[in-house]
Amino acid sequence: MKKTFIAACLLYSALSLYAFEWPVKNIKPESFKSYFAQNRGKTLSTSLIIQVLPEKEEEETFIPEVNTCNEGKVLVILSDLKDENDFFPSTLGQAVIISHNDNIISVYGNLEPSVESKMDNAPYIQTGTNIGTISNSGWTETTNSLEFKIIDTKKQIAVNPRILLPRVEKEKSFAPTEIIVENKDGKRFELNTNRSFLSGNYRFYQKRNESLTPLKSSISINGELCDELDFTEIFQKENQIFISSNSKKYNTLETYPDQKLLFIGEAKITKGKSVITFENTSILEEKRMANYAINIY
Repeated sequence: MKKTFIAACLLYSALSLYAFEWPVKNIKPESFKSYFAQNRGKTLSTSLIIQVLPEKEEEETFIPEVNTCNEGKVLVILSDLKDENDFFPSTLGQAVIISHNDNIISVYGNLEPSVESKMDNAPYIQTGTNIGTISNSGWTETTNSLEFKIIDTKKQIAVNPRILLPRVEKEKSFAPTEIIVENKDGKRFELNTNRSFLSGNYRFYQKRNESLTPLKSSISINGELCDELDFTEIFQKENQIFISSNSKKYNTLETYPDQKLLFIGEAKITKGKSVITFENTSILEEKRMANYAINIY
């Protein structure tokens, strides 16, 4: 527990050194069409998908401009990317990648095709510089959506952009529901209808929200933290990507075993009566939980 707390403090301390700005204006909770670490095309999404809609008085003149989130150098402009690397899938379409300090890059995908002409004479740009407009040049779940990424190239991790950007009021969140328990043989039980289990190690899943992802999800037994899944970073190793918990890393299939479930974590359950608590934490540190009384024999 202590090690986890220290690691979390170091992560947030390091990331707080950056003062990134939103790449688009008028951000609202409903602007996020798909969160970081969502199940997207059977892989963990390293993107935040943003759709910006105009206010009623702006509908006729609205232009969905995309601006740089931080000062830096234009690293590359992509027009027909076919790289199979999970950090940079071909779904980006027309895109701009900007290099910032300390090996951080920001990626702006699904831009209009004429973006090259805007960037010809801009090798170094300031925060808030316009680099194009949102289009549908790539593949996204909705039309005219910005595909936005933050990558730490030295550590080989994708960083959840939400932890670097200004907070949005009234953030959406969801509580763990329809909990599924999986034993060591892969057999699954619904916790709502089955509260008695043999002692041993189990994996736990919650119903997946098709657009939202918690910042963290955790399991506690009788108030003691057993496991916590971290959705602030996605790691890459040997062309596979992973989410981490207190002590392990989980690939896409482990995190999303199917289209309906989201992995919460693992726990060892010993004999006796216990209260097991599942908790989702949002970007605003709002905690939504569900408690279950169980009997272990």
